[in-house]
Amino acid sequence: MIMLVVVTSCRQIEPLVEQELGNGPEFTAHIEDSDVQSKTALDGNSVVWSSGDQIAIFQGRSTADKYQLKSDCVGTTSGTFENVANSTGTSTESFKTNIAIYPYEEDLVCTSVTEDGAVVSYQVEGVTVPSVQTYVAGSFPEDAFLMAAITDGLDEHKLNFKNLCGALKLQLKGAMRVKNIMVQGHESERLSGEATVTVYQDGT
Repeated sequence: MIMLVVVTSCRQIEPLVEQELGNGPEFTAHIEDSDVQSKTALDGNSVVWSSGDQIAIFQGRSTADKYQLKSDCVGTTSGTFENVANSTGTSTESFKTNIAIYPYEEDLVCTSVTEDGAVVSYQVEGVTVPSVQTYVAGSFPEDAFLMAAITDGLDEHKLNFKNLCGALKLQLKGAMRVKNIMVQGHESERLSGEATVTVYQDGT
C-alpha cells in the first residue's frame, strides 16, 4: 500500500452523465493471476465472496457508486455486482476508466495524477485500514481485506482485484482463551488508519 500526498495540475472538468439507479452495468469481480481469488470469507484454502459484500466503483468520475454482490454469487470466487446506490457527492473530475475499491466506504474520492499531460495513476483517498479487527471463526472480518481494481476503459466491466495488504494467519493450539492480540510494526510503522491508495494504469 502506498500512503502519500500528491499535488496534481489543474484540469478541465468535463460534463458527467448521471447514472440512473438500477440501470448501471453489472460488474464481475475476481483477483487476477492468483490461486486465492476474490474476497471475503475463507472456504478451506480459497477466498470467496460472501453475502452482502459491497464495493465502491468510480465509473469515470471522482465520486463512487455503491455496488453489491448478487445473492446467487455467494460462496463463489468470481462474483457479479449490481448497482444499489449512486454517489451523492459532487464529482470534480472525469476519467476514461472504471476504478473499484473493496470494501465500500462512504466519501471516498478519486483523483488522477498526471505527468507531462498524461494520466499515470489514480489516487483514492479516504480508505481505512481498521485498527481493530474482530475475530471471525475460520475467516477474517469483512472490512480487513482491502483490494483495488482498474479497467482498460469505461466499457469494460471486468474487475481484476489485487490485494493491498497481507494477511497474518495465527494458528493457536491448546485450551487457553485468547482475549486479544496486538500487532506492531518493527519500527512503529503505521499498520492502520486512513490511507491513500495509488492505482496505476497497468493495474498495479
